[in-house]
Amino acid sequence: MIILEKTCNIIDKAKKYLPRKYKAKLLKKITYEESLCSRFLIAKLIENSFGIRKYLIKTQEDGTPIWEDDIYWSISHKRWHILIGVDTKPIWVDVEIYKKREINLFSYMDRNEWKVLGKKDWNNFYIWWTAKEAALKSDLGVLDDLSKYKIVAINKIDNDHSSYSNEINIVYNDKKYSLLCGKKGQVYYSRTI
Repeated sequence: MIILEKTCNIIDKAKKYLPRKYKAKLLKKITYEESLCSRFLIAKLIENSFGIRKYLIKTQEDGTPIWEDDIYWSISHKRWHILIGVDTKPIWVDVEIYKKREINLFSYMDRNEWKVLGKKDWNNFYIWWTAKEAALKSDLGVLDDLSKYKIVAINKIDNDHSSYSNEINIVYNDKKYSLLCGKKGQVYYSRTI
């Protein structure tokens, strides 16, 4: 996971690295600078991991990834907290920043999910939220379906070298998903595995 402060340094690097026509397509986005930076970081990660220079990710109009060359990637960002994933198999990521919300959001989790996760609190809510949203993205689903994805198991990861603290299993329409979830400060994140 990459957490960025909004700095001119990374924005300038991204602007210099990415072609003008490519940047022009992103101008419509409210999150233009975050989008530039996340695409720059993915290009650099692909260059370091696969040796492919100047790899430019492509998306459909709705933002859905167009994967090529057996390289799979995913982006999520919220207020300059950017999570990117690159893999040799499909990958989906989600990042959220903690903030207290309306308590009625807890009702989107059923009793069994609360039992799996433990106590009813905001920490478990954000673990639930990011895991389900990453799984939902893998199906190109809509947020209205989020409560239909059911968390059925959680396993703590006891590894000081991992940035993930939980492995979560989710079921939806007889399909199973495994995800890694973590937290750094007030930032919660998940990725499919």
